[in-house]
Amino acid sequence: MFPSKVPEYNDDDLIGTDATTAESNFDRGHPLYRSIARLAALTRGHRALRNGAQQHRYSSEGTGIYAFSRIGRKRQREFVVALNNAEEAQTAAIPTYAADRRFERLYGDGPAVRRSGDDARLTLTVPALSAVVYRLAGKIDGSRAAPSVALEPPQPAAESRGRMEVRADVGGESFYEVTFQADTGGGWRPIGTDDNAPYRVFHDVSALHAGTEVRYRAIVLDNRGHRRKSAVRTAEAPAPLITIEAPREGALKRGTVEVRAVADPERATHVVDFERSIAGGPWTNVGSDSSSPAYTLFDDLAPLMLAPGTRVSYRAVLHEPDGTTVTSAERSIVVAGPKVDTAVVHYLRPAGDYDSWGLHMWGDAVADSVLAQIAWERPWQRSGVDADGWARYDVPLDDDTEAVNFIMHTPSGDSVPETREPGGDRSFVPASNPEIWLKQGDPTVYTSQPATG
Repeated sequence: MFPSKVPEYNDDDLIGTDATTAESNFDRGHPLYRSIARLAALTRGHRALRNGAQQHRYSSEGTGIYAFSRIGRKRQREFVVALNNAEEAQTAAIPTYAADRRFERLYGDGPAVRRSGDDARLTLTVPALSAVVYRLAGKIDGSRAAPSVALEPPQPAAESRGRMEVRADVGGESFYEVTFQADTGGGWRPIGTDDNAPYRVFHDVSALHAGTEVRYRAIVLDNRGHRRKSAVRTAEAPAPLITIEAPREGALKRGTVEVRAVADPERATHVVDFERSIAGGPWTNVGSDSSSPAYTLFDDLAPLMLAPGTRVSYRAVLHEPDGTTVTSAERSIVVAGPKVDTAVVHYLRPAGDYDSWGLHMWGDAVADSVLAQIAWERPWQRSGVDADGWARYDVPLDDDTEAVNFIMHTPSGDSVPETREPGGDRSFVPASNPEIWLKQGDPTVYTSQPATG
């Protein structure tokens, strides 16, 4: 619309005008502007054309007509839209929900009124490179009763074994909505609604363990408010063909990230591409491996200079010999900030009786030199007590991106309730929180100094 100063753009030949892109082209009289305005007025005047249920109706082989219906749930009037991409007029008999009924033209060229046949097909001739819209005069006929509904055996989707394709066969020839429900052990929950045959949904089962039993059922709603439930079908969550097993979801990482994927052993000769997405951006290939069935990528993030807290996601794409691909579920890490060499645990006992109270610790975060010195009867001792009465425990680290697992206790008199702080096995990750605060009798792990009152 606005004048351009780019010579490569100004050489373009514009449609419907002798102007160039070097001139302002915000022209309300331009053919494209007028055509778009007519379409906008049409959809503004008929809500069903904007957000009604869409029913695929007809498609020519090659160039020709594609047609669909739009139906509003409230008014139940059918709009038939037919588009022709051929350079000559085309004719098609388009299925509808209304037999021997009157349809009125709202848009395009053609007879003002057409009538559907006894077979509910509406025969339309659509001019070359154009479209027509017809609307049923009145509502579609209401159902006397809800149609029959039956589930087909649920199957893993061809594109991803992390999704189950659940399909329903519905009797009748009117407008229906089918709601699918699943029960994985916690009761029935909706997993999707389809209002266009073939009625189906794809249930995400990627978080379920392989072999988990899932029950499915479908509920059909007709255009008069009648409902009917299907019988229950049972299926098991499949094992994915390929899974990322490392790094841990949500792990803090810096520098080089090791990404490991494992494929179904029957796919042991295949190739895997590793893909990466930064902060929800596009997926890019960052490497391949053919050392099946376990595949590995070492991805160096350092050259990217990503800000701390940036989420980086990985997925693995398994290539089948027939050319098809299978994509794993995503696994994400968070970029860690500057390395922390020592974590600090602050601990407050109002009476100041810190003698023998210390940290029992384990995990990959704590330096091996520390772990070699401690045992249950010999916990890690404080470095000192500050002026406010908080004891300080300095903990040297080997890997600040892993968790420091700990119990604050005193080894004397294990049967005495006061010898172990409440909260059980607690932990923190120094790369996220290099300092924590603990209070006597309080199970909370504070990441900033709490009030002492």
